[in-house]
Amino acid sequence: MKKILLSTVLLLTTLSSNAALLPGDAANGKKLHGEQCVACHDTSVYTRANRRVRSVEALVGQVQGCVRQTGAKLDRDQVNDIIRYLDESFYEFK
Repeated sequence: MKKILLSTVLLLTTLSSNAALLPGDAANGKKLHGEQCVACHDTSVYTRANRRVRSVEALVGQVQGCVRQTGAKLDRDQVNDIIRYLDESFYEFK
């Protein structure tokens, strides 16, 4: 699991200057988000005024933290899918 998370961080760190190049499938990320993430919170955490995530790097860290905390069995591609979905749907980092 650590290797998967590290490779995701390294990949996304190189892409952070252009979030449009984020890897992943947003449609699959939406499905995974519905299966994995909404058990703990709804989407209002992404749109609230005092949201924690303010950069692509923070988004990657937050998703990885959630995966660790919940023990979700997600591979690197699935984590990337969720990150892509969240960015396209809520954050739109440039």
